[in-house]
Amino acid sequence: MKLKHAGEVFLPKGEYAICKTLKVPYGIVLRGELADYRLNRSNIQLPIGDYPLGGDTTPDDLSSYYKLGTVIRPLNTNYPLTVDSDGTPITSFDNNFAVVINPNIHPNENHNEAWEHQFPPAFTTIRDIHFTNFWTETPSMRGIYAIGGMKIENISWSQFVQAVATPPDMYCDGKTIVNCGFSSPTGYIFKDFIFDTLAGSQQIIKRLAQDSNEYYAFDLSGLGDNLYFHRNHMNMNEIAGGLKLSKSNGAQISCNIINDNIAFYDCKGISFFANHCENGIQVKISNSQIDFSGNYFHKGTKPTFLIRDNNARGSVNVQSSTITLQNNSLVFLDHEDESSNLYIGNISPYDIQTDGYLSLSIQNTYRYRTPRNAAGSMHGCGLAILKEIWTIGEPEPELIPFTEFNDLSYLLSGSSLIKPNFHIVHNHVVNNTQFFRASAMPNNNIVWFLEKGAYHYRMQTIWDKKRLIGSSTLTLGDFNLGEIDTYTKKPQGLLLNIGANSYDGPSDGNGNQVVIRLMRARTNGNTAYHSIEIPVCGTRFLYDNGLSVCGFKWKQETSIAPLTVNTMIQSIHFVGDNVVCKGTACPTVGKWTVGDIVYNTGTASNNAMWIYTANGWQAR
Repeated sequence: MKLKHAGEVFLPKGEYAICKTLKVPYGIVLRGELADYRLNRSNIQLPIGDYPLGGDTTPDDLSSYYKLGTVIRPLNTNYPLTVDSDGTPITSFDNNFAVVINPNIHPNENHNEAWEHQFPPAFTTIRDIHFTNFWTETPSMRGIYAIGGMKIENISWSQFVQAVATPPDMYCDGKTIVNCGFSSPTGYIFKDFIFDTLAGSQQIIKRLAQDSNEYYAFDLSGLGDNLYFHRNHMNMNEIAGGLKLSKSNGAQISCNIINDNIAFYDCKGISFFANHCENGIQVKISNSQIDFSGNYFHKGTKPTFLIRDNNARGSVNVQSSTITLQNNSLVFLDHEDESSNLYIGNISPYDIQTDGYLSLSIQNTYRYRTPRNAAGSMHGCGLAILKEIWTIGEPEPELIPFTEFNDLSYLLSGSSLIKPNFHIVHNHVVNNTQFFRASAMPNNNIVWFLEKGAYHYRMQTIWDKKRLIGSSTLTLGDFNLGEIDTYTKKPQGLLLNIGANSYDGPSDGNGNQVVIRLMRARTNGNTAYHSIEIPVCGTRFLYDNGLSVCGFKWKQETSIAPLTVNTMIQSIHFVGDNVVCKGTACPTVGKWTVGDIVYNTGTASNNAMWIYTANGWQAR
């Protein structure tokens, strides 16, 4: 590459050991050969003339490099030869990087002052290569350090702690990473994690314990435009995260599988769409403008989105993020037992956590319940938000539910805007509060995680918990739950049908949008009482596994009784902080707001309406 100066450098199939950081100069295209994955299968007969070694017969020994294509592997740090001919240590890796792109300078120096090519375009390319590392011998090995614009395509990393990093203190456009795969070390030590697989090797533990850095597989820090991150796959373990962007001023992140945490700091113009995120990851956002659209997230032990200002905690100089959540799926995996990291008993009841310094637009973003690997199951429920209340001098915030949103989540998850300081802007209508019906039955598609026994169920619909607008109580009946199903061999849970047919529901004319309040009492053995409120957003069926209903956890009670509600309200129009209702009588309970109106549709009095004032309800 030193002799080439510019153009393509080709590495044929084979394994290439490197003992120093590989420097790829500006303008070089370093290309290998992709693997022929047909050779990964045994007893395979390739077509005539399509053998990797030529000839008409399959070679007896299909060595690993024919299975993996072009392979680059860092040498053991304990390699017997300690110095090269020039006196340099034989295993000299700059900052533990295997490759540096545009290596005008050492990774620890000031980048902007040392460039040979000021603001280099993205002409440097690495493609079609597999990087593999024996991490027990070369721990903390990192992949590619890109100083300037670049294109990285069809690259895979195995047993590295990081795939690609860019410096945070330089400006470069055109960072492009396409169709790459990353597998972090198995049984590695990162931060506070020490795995049992290392217990027999004190030497390795001592060496790795010195590395306390928090690595992101792809750490794309630094100012720049035109970042493109597409069709990449991250198979993660216990490293800090999968993807990090900071100070980016325009990026498309699309069609990736990202199975660890994601971070956006001080970014603008970010489009994050059609990505698949498993293992209960968290997306951390600070002082950024991002559009999330059409993504799939597994719910985990933490809220899926953490949105806060990290730059001015406790200061009046606070920056607000601008976030759009549109058509995203936050998926609760049912049937997960204690052997799973997504065990239903550990799933966070909240989807978003925020300090309130944001402008958040939500459109058709719901929580969905499904068993693992079950396609096409659509049981939409509303989101739940957790507030952070910070106090100057305190290291951590107080966390409280955002009840103004959560109580109306059945409407607001479909369309709403949350402005700074938790102000909600919405305009919704509930056309008919009087129609609801439901039934329930044991079902073998639901695994029961609670004690076997007989349980009694009742239900209410709640349209506005603050004002206590709801329905009378409906008794669903008694059910023997936890019985072993003869077909699945698993204990059965309860299926609730909240519509008589596919077009009916608890809110006829409202599209099955309502809060369902369930009350459950154990009727034999140890008496136990539980209640739960589920923001239903279009689903007809609810699934009770004993611990939660569609991911919403039951709350234990000392006793249980229906809420006393205003059943005379027939319809509701939410207008800002007020409501305009129709009803047959004046409300008697609830916390109403000055300016609320109830139009009289009954015959018991002659007034046209009731208006709530500072002195209570006034007839007009």
